[in-house]
Amino acid sequence: MTSPDPTLPKSALPLLGPTTATSVLVGATCLVGVLDAWSAWYRHEVGTEYAAGTPGIWVADLTSADGTGQSIGLLYVIAMMAAGVSLLVWQNRVRANARLRGEPPLRTGLAVAAWYATTLVALVLTYALRGAATTDELATLAVAATVSVALQAVAGAYLVVQVLRVTRDRTAPRNT
Repeated sequence: MTSPDPTLPKSALPLLGPTTATSVLVGATCLVGVLDAWSAWYRHEVGTEYAAGTPGIWVADLTSADGTGQSIGLLYVIAMMAAGVSLLVWQNRVRANARLRGEPPLRTGLAVAAWYATTLVALVLTYALRGAATTDELATLAVAATVSVALQAVAGAYLVVQVLRVTRDRTAPRNT
């Protein structure tokens, strides 16, 4: 595939698509992470109200809260996987283009590592919520999910800034 960008060699891989996809999917993952943290707090609230004997809170409400959390958790996992794949595609294209242009290798290791680490923690917490039985466990996991998604959002913002910076730098005209 040839690149329409006149600054890259004819055989260079285009970066606009993977850059856009990575940026959008990382942002979407962070937003779904916020929903996942909300569902953890919702599940805790319903469990607490049920345990306290609040009128109008039934087992069906517990089941509904659990189902909501599982649905959002599945969406979260899908978003994390999609963002991870698009990031890998972007990295591969940037490295290939750098080799074609004779440039130094990619310098986004910290941003990528932070993103994958926080995503892994969020993934573990998403599945840990399934096993929580007491309101104290639900509260602990809700706090952990909130902290995790906050860290993931910071890592995601840093990653998107780095992706955009590297893409801009790697597609700028070279001084020859």
